[in-house]
Amino acid sequence: MSAADIRLAFVGDDFTGSIDTMETLNSFGISTVLFLDVPDAALVARFGKPGAIGIATEARAMSPSEMDNVLPKILADLINTGAPVIHYKICSTFDSSRHSGSIGHVLSLASTIFDVDRRWIVLGQPNLGRYGVFGTLFARMGTDGDVYRIDRHPSMSRHPITPMHEADIPKHIQMQADVDIGVINYLSLRSGKQRIDDCLLALKTESRDAILLDVADDDCLNPIGNLIGESAREGNPAFVIGPSSVEQAMATYWEQGDPPPSKKTGRTSQSGFAGVERLLAVSGSASPITAEQIDHAVSQGFTEIAVNPVDLIRRSQDLTVNTSVIQQIQKAFKAGNSVILHTCKGPADSRLVELAEFLSETSDSVEAAALEAGTSTAKAMAKFINELLLAVPVERLCLAGGDFSSAIARNMKLSALSVISLISPGVSLCIAHSENPVVDGLELALKGGQMGKLNYFSKVRDGLEKQTGS
Repeated sequence: MSAADIRLAFVGDDFTGSIDTMETLNSFGISTVLFLDVPDAALVARFGKPGAIGIATEARAMSPSEMDNVLPKILADLINTGAPVIHYKICSTFDSSRHSGSIGHVLSLASTIFDVDRRWIVLGQPNLGRYGVFGTLFARMGTDGDVYRIDRHPSMSRHPITPMHEADIPKHIQMQADVDIGVINYLSLRSGKQRIDDCLLALKTESRDAILLDVADDDCLNPIGNLIGESAREGNPAFVIGPSSVEQAMATYWEQGDPPPSKKTGRTSQSGFAGVERLLAVSGSASPITAEQIDHAVSQGFTEIAVNPVDLIRRSQDLTVNTSVIQQIQKAFKAGNSVILHTCKGPADSRLVELAEFLSETSDSVEAAALEAGTSTAKAMAKFINELLLAVPVERLCLAGGDFSSAIARNMKLSALSVISLISPGVSLCIAHSENPVVDGLELALKGGQMGKLNYFSKVRDGLEKQTGS
């Protein structure tokens, strides 16, 4: 595949984060399409001449060996697009481990593909309440608005699969792989070009595997965009690990006189979107934020349906349809109600314990059981949703839970997603493109567990007036 107009190509480690990156680029006037696999030229041509493309994967839930089977080919194909910047998009919380979604392993892979002086890590995304300071990550908590060091964050320190126990991000990554990471901190980034050049020279002399760049506030974005943009050379793209602040930084670089051809720069207005009479929301998130959002949705007229993931997996294995749940959804829709279906609600949900016990009977270790829990639930739910869409007309589907949403979206046989509108920071409403007529044209909202305000689900149902950009 080759597309000369492509200025940035990214591979996302999950769907929800990939959508955030697509929306960020679109908000700066850079048309972007998100694919589920590396597209051929004919598929790209269906969307005109995009200024950026993304590939959504489930790498966040992969083991290192699974990554080895997927990522090298994707990265090689993205290099062939001629894009000067290749971005490996991760969650702004950097949650990962040696066993699942290893950022360290991705950096090790990148060291065999990209030049040493063109490998970067961007830490922080202030518009989502994530702040990088001296290589240490801090994050805002959605329920109380307070900012915590990531290893003391009430939610991320208790993540069911990748709990964050280390806030020093170079050290966190080095616990996953044998890599050496230097830091240019936010004070240096804001001290002018000479100071930045001195730091860069010192770190290059030390031959680090990557250089981490703090994003403590928006003032850091301009120098970061300059560093990344100027490090890229024809045939030797820059490689960046980080959240969607990478795109924010690159937009500041492009706006200084190197905008993508025929593309506007500067943040554009969001289009907004109309409401629907009935929304189907499905959550597999264990986040306390999502739990509060579910309770709020019920207070706003949603019908709540709790599903036991063990029952769901058993029925999936038996290839039977959960007719009882479908009938409940049909009844609620007939009454004019939206539905929120969930497999857990909060980290203390007893269904999580039951699921772990069920999977431990066939797993080799506790870590394997934890990884299998999310994947097995999501695959079973995806099969159920595919059957549900044949039985119940759904105009708009909302999925909550990062890994959960990723697995479901892939099992729905999507070919691509494009943005309709931003819903809230980090979350967008998209339209699905698929060869499956039941899925093609379906409106999809996918969010990570930490994303969205209290009224998130009712906002997706009720619509949003046109918003001016930041």
